[in-house]
Amino acid sequence: AARPDDPVGPQSCRGCHDLEKQMAIKVIENPPRLKRGQPDAVLLGAPAAEIEYSKANTVPFSHIDHEKATATCRACHHKELVRCTQCHTVLGSNEGEGVTLQQAMHRMTSNHSCVGCHGAEKADSKCAGCHDLMEQGRLSEHACVICHAGPPQEELTDEQMQHASLDAYKAKVPVPLTSLAVSDLPDTVTIRSLSSQNPPVMMPHGKIVTTLRKYIKDSKIATHFHGDEDVVCQGCHHHGTNGKNPALCENCHGEPFRKSDLFTPGLKGAFHRQCLGCHLSMGLQAVSNCTVCHGNNNLFTEMTFRLPGEGAE
Repeated sequence: AARPDDPVGPQSCRGCHDLEKQMAIKVIENPPRLKRGQPDAVLLGAPAAEIEYSKANTVPFSHIDHEKATATCRACHHKELVRCTQCHTVLGSNEGEGVTLQQAMHRMTSNHSCVGCHGAEKADSKCAGCHDLMEQGRLSEHACVICHAGPPQEELTDEQMQHASLDAYKAKVPVPLTSLAVSDLPDTVTIRSLSSQNPPVMMPHGKIVTTLRKYIKDSKIATHFHGDEDVVCQGCHHHGTNGKNPALCENCHGEPFRKSDLFTPGLKGAFHRQCLGCHLSMGLQAVSNCTVCHGNNNLFTEMTFRLPGEGAE
């Protein structure tokens, strides 16, 4: 292990692989960047010899930003600190064990892929309220162009793909857009669709939208991927139009049981799955009985966005 006056850290195996030694190591608050010739930013593409087989535009990738977000280079470079394309080619190679470049970047079950790593971020309680209830196993229709926002690779030389900054390719949207002003959104929405069975529910609509927008704005990765208009609305209004006149839930969930589509719940099931599912995924205060939402709206409002470790807003 390193001497107390030696700032370079452990120099033997026991320096790290020993609990007492680990506890004695001083944590550096702002460690200097480990440089080994890596570019600050790069336009990711296919190997030069396989450009003709690649149809997608390049992907602007901030190497320096991803270094700050990971604990080790092996989070992405899981074997050697070399370019991904050295092992993973468009058509597959022995060096990459047959895993193609497309699979290496998009495999949802791998922590080393871009899509897999980003997907794991959705498990955060501030994200899970929407994402846990969404269809799993595929990307959204607009996801491709969010990443593949660079120029076609055939227009660039290898040198041109190295960058000090990706400002020219960054999303121009600092916060999630809505098709109408936030001040025009209703503060509360009274759900009366099932009032013949239970008292209506007064939902704090404005508070929910404001809180979700804040969570997105506070997350760099969420801001990048949630730039589309009304994306914040789609967590609940997951089909149909948004804006001032969104589609009613009963438009799709009007039948209590649909033989042609067993995965579409009836209206009562849809409401409880959406509302209670979101609360459960976000770690909110548990709903103990029906009157929490039906008939005791003050309690409902108080418990809506109380995350673990936070006081009521």
